[in-house]
Amino acid sequence: MLTRLFNNISVQAGIIAFISLIVLNAVGIYLIDIQDVTLSFGEHKIVFGTSIIRLFYVLISSFVPIIYATNVNSLGVFPGSFQKSILFGISFLLLIELQFSIELILALPFILLAFQKLFKIGNLADPRPLLFDIGVIAGFVSLFFVEAIVLIAFCWLAILVFRTFNVKTILIPVVGLFAAYTLAFFVSFIWDGFEFLNILKHQYQKIEWGFIDYDFGVLLNLLGLLFLGLVSMINVLKSIVKATVFKRQVITLCIGLILLSILLASSQKSSVNLLAFMIFPLSILLYDFLLSLKKWWQKDLIYLVLIFNLVLVLI
Repeated sequence: MLTRLFNNISVQAGIIAFISLIVLNAVGIYLIDIQDVTLSFGEHKIVFGTSIIRLFYVLISSFVPIIYATNVNSLGVFPGSFQKSILFGISFLLLIELQFSIELILALPFILLAFQKLFKIGNLADPRPLLFDIGVIAGFVSLFFVEAIVLIAFCWLAILVFRTFNVKTILIPVVGLFAAYTLAFFVSFIWDGFEFLNILKHQYQKIEWGFIDYDFGVLLNLLGLLFLGLVSMINVLKSIVKATVFKRQVITLCIGLILLSILLASSQKSSVNLLAFMIFPLSILLYDFLLSLKKWWQKDLIYLVLIFNLVLVLI
């Protein structure tokens, strides 16, 4: 039943998926105990009230999965469908229920834009403009969501998978990162003197490395999602030989991004934000696994496992 609702790219399926995401996210955010949040940029502070936070969350976390599903459909690698948006929406809500982050929510549209460019690298003879753009996105977003810096590592993984790995393509994302920092520095210098350096220092001080101190209970709370992810990776590896070259590259990139996200997340004491990056490639593999199932009840079972995992987190 659930699978049939979003099993195409029609306007009707898109509207149903969007309304479903709004309802899902509205209920999910209502069940979270949220306090007013203050974002600091040096001496400047922005206060978000609970009503604004809830509104931002519902709108962003409902629009982003729909746009992402449309972008993935345009790659021509998998059959078009809005099921990816629902898989993405439930998975992302799981992480938000574990650890709410206004910074992650505000960064989500920019991360979406970066992933959109990341998957297009394989379609271009010269990926350097896209790599530069991703570096710029990573730079600006890291000023309020420092975890966005991992987009640079994702660029390196992508150029390795798409066989465009060389000195120039390695350096270009870093050049984009520093171009964003340079522009932000000059704007900040005109506005507040050297306040930019304090903002940058404050953001990078949030990173706390250490495998030993990692709370693996986070992964236990995501057991249903991670189990489906593992099954999806095993399933896709069985059929990857018969896939086109580009599809094999996209699948390889997705697996690499998931593993890299988990590795980076487990190297920090607070890791839920970094795990959010794996939702983008994971929703693609979950969808591919769903397509491989023959019976509708088997497809619906994937949604039910995710919903059951979400209920366990909520209680």
